[in-house]
Amino acid sequence: MHNERIEEYKRKKTALFESGNVDQSARELIIELIEQLEQLAGENHRLRKAVLKATSSHQSKMSTKLRDALYE
Repeated sequence: MHNERIEEYKRKKTALFESGNVDQSARELIIELIEQLEQLAGENHRLRKAVLKATSSHQSKMSTKLRDALYE
């Protein structure tokens, strides 16, 4: 999830909380969900980097002949 999207959720959360229409348990749930979104977005970013690094280093070591044979 992109940081812009998370920031938009935070703005919506703030507006919702300021309206006074949200009880305490709902507030806690919303805060917890946004925190988890941030953690998952960070984990997703780290995993994507690791996969890109692993595939780029793996492809450079594989000969073109072998790669062609694997794709057939």
